[in-house]
Amino acid sequence: MVRTQVFAGVGLVSVGLFLPLSFGLEAATRPAGTDGDNAADSLLYLQEHGTAYALSGCCLLLAALGLMRAATSVTWRTPFQTAVGSVAAGLWAFTGALRISSPGPIEHIRGYDQDWGEAAYLVVQMAGTQGGLLAGVVLTEFWIVTGCLLAWRSRALPRLLCALGMVALLYPLVFILGLVLEGLEDGFWILGIGSLVVGLPAWFLASGVWAIVTWARSR
Repeated sequence: MVRTQVFAGVGLVSVGLFLPLSFGLEAATRPAGTDGDNAADSLLYLQEHGTAYALSGCCLLLAALGLMRAATSVTWRTPFQTAVGSVAAGLWAFTGALRISSPGPIEHIRGYDQDWGEAAYLVVQMAGTQGGLLAGVVLTEFWIVTGCLLAWRSRALPRLLCALGMVALLYPLVFILGLVLEGLEDGFWILGIGSLVVGLPAWFLASGVWAIVTWARSR
């Protein structure tokens, strides 16, 4: 059990480090004002920063491995929770693999026809970023919230960290409120994105460090 806890800690810390790094690599290298859903802009981006795009995929793949390690090791896990975390990790791994492997083939296809290249990019964008990545995020948020509720009851995690885990509710809540309350989409969107790039990594890092420190003290 003690060894399992350190494995969980390493997995949690890995997600907390590599998930925001994956987001940050693309955000830092994309020109201001460009949109990832704009195929023409994104082809130019891949030509200039294809390595950064692939590295963001590597970070996402490492985050997926960390989530898989955590989902199979945390002390508050249940079989259902382990399955949810593992599926989320699989979706992130799928998206990471697409980002790693796609810049070269997309450029090759673009060499035959610009429209073909844009279509190829959009396949990666919709299946990966808009599909696999976001689906993995939603499942990860579900894994965090249900896990924190279980850990609160069993005291398997400090209650402060359980409370911090409720930040995972922000993104789906903001999405729903943005649909209902017209005119507030921009403000809600910023809040939701902030919960993903700051809130979730903060919970993963804090919980992982706690697990590792607790393991070290028990040796």
